[in-house]
Amino acid sequence: MNVGALVAEFVPLNRRRTRGDPPLTVQELERWMLLREMLEHAFGNDRTQIGASKRQQLRVPTHLRIGYAAGSRSEGSARNLSEGGCFIETKEMLEPGTPLELEIDAGGGGAPIRTQAEVAWTRELANASGPAGMGIRFQDPAPEIRTAIERLFEGMLSELASGNAPAPPEDEPLELDEPVRPSAQPVSAPANQPEPVREDDDYLDFLDDDLPPPR
Repeated sequence: MNVGALVAEFVPLNRRRTRGDPPLTVQELERWMLLREMLEHAFGNDRTQIGASKRQQLRVPTHLRIGYAAGSRSEGSARNLSEGGCFIETKEMLEPGTPLELEIDAGGGGAPIRTQAEVAWTRELANASGPAGMGIRFQDPAPEIRTAIERLFEGMLSELASGNAPAPPEDEPLELDEPVRPSAQPVSAPANQPEPVREDDDYLDFLDDDLPPPR
């Protein structure tokens, strides 16, 4: 699989999809979806069969430093990034729905990207799907912030395509955010306690698409 060729074809289609100028045709949208899935597989993000994924945005693996504040300030590592959100590796969990102020270190000595966000879901313990952390959704960033996120996203794609992506920190294996399929017999929450927010496909689609959370 030639990742560089996939990225070269994906980026202009993705720009038109996000900007709507001009809108993608049905055939172009189908091609965009196929390219997104092929890149997810190339990056090791998705183990589902090509054609079966419901995701609406491409995630790229990263090791960006990221600061976030919900009252007090904390820091973590963004393990993947899409144009709609990111996954922060951390053991300091916040409740889903918690508003955040994000500061993304874009590297290269430039100014960090600052935007509003919220916690979409949490993974409290590391498992086969990835490390402990939080799925974060960006909250209606201003046009200039959207542009900065787009540039960062495309820059990381280019690095991955060229084989020059930054290596994971020493002694820290690359772990990506994978959807966790609900078990056939889910365990019920204790009485008088709400069901936990899970990192399943419905919530990941919610993160990708900025839709209201499923009920």
